[in-house]
Amino acid sequence: RTPLTPTAERIATLNDVVADFRRAFVLFVDILKSIDQLRDVQEDDKMKIAKSRFAAFYWWLCSTWSAKAGCNGVCYSNGSYHPASISDMPKSEGKHGVRIDYSGVSQKSLENLVEPLRRMELSDEERIVGAVMVILADPVPNVSTKTEKILAEARDFYLELLGYCIKLPEEQQGIRVSTMVLLLASIMELVHLTTDNIQLSDVLHVIDLGDWSQELRDHRYRRQF
Repeated sequence: RTPLTPTAERIATLNDVVADFRRAFVLFVDILKSIDQLRDVQEDDKMKIAKSRFAAFYWWLCSTWSAKAGCNGVCYSNGSYHPASISDMPKSEGKHGVRIDYSGVSQKSLENLVEPLRRMELSDEERIVGAVMVILADPVPNVSTKTEKILAEARDFYLELLGYCIKLPEEQQGIRVSTMVLLLASIMELVHLTTDNIQLSDVLHVIDLGDWSQELRDHRYRRQF
């Protein structure tokens, strides 16, 4: 648990990228443990929730940090950021180093997620409740009927809580909640593109995130774990 410093003071190295991925996962687990409704979920279902929802949470986290920091790229927890400009992106080591953003993910995140979040100027309460909503937004496959019910009830609870955090007239409150919910489609597109990036990096031996993260990075999770 290193200090969270999403200040975007410098361009990230490949080591920064890996370190941030690991640090964000620790934060993700802390937030999962803080959701009271999940305490009654059996352990194997908790693992399925963790594996299937981390990628979406990670994009929400980085995008809200980026919006607040005002950087031209993806803000990380360690004072660095991944630039949207291809010429500024970190390269792998060696004479023929290659860059790690093959699908224009950073630029897409700026256009489709960071800029809308920047315009919204989310409060701290909206950011954290929004993070929980991202985790709970989509059904998790292969869990028990009891867990499905618990997740649905938790989803309704946090959606109501999100509305409570928005200090606006009721009509404007509904529009703001709807706008935040619509951003989930952009998050899922980024999840798909990021997975493709990392799979290509694995093939080219550009970046090694370790075996521990393999299932976290597989967004095609509609299968048995």
